[in-house]
Amino acid sequence: MKAVWFWLSFIATGVLASAYLAVPVAAQEQRGAATIVAAKVQSQGYVCNNPSSAKRIAAESAPNKRVYLLSCDVVTYHVVLIPDQAAIVTKAE
Repeated sequence: MKAVWFWLSFIATGVLASAYLAVPVAAQEQRGAATIVAAKVQSQGYVCNNPSSAKRIAAESAPNKRVYLLSCDVVTYHVVLIPDQAAIVTKAE
């Protein structure tokens, strides 16, 4: 009986730990994308303090063109990233 209880608690702990750890990973990926897109935008002279999110717009994206909605402290940008080119940055309204 003790062995069964041990394995059930072991499995339950693993399931709970997996669910707990999954949320921070998704948040880290979101912040990571925001940091990368913000760096590109900032390198072109745009102001983006404390980037909070960069949401990919799948409907406007293509294999060699990624489109993001970048949210910063005071402004939100519509950013088009194309390899080996400057980003196309416009203020989102």
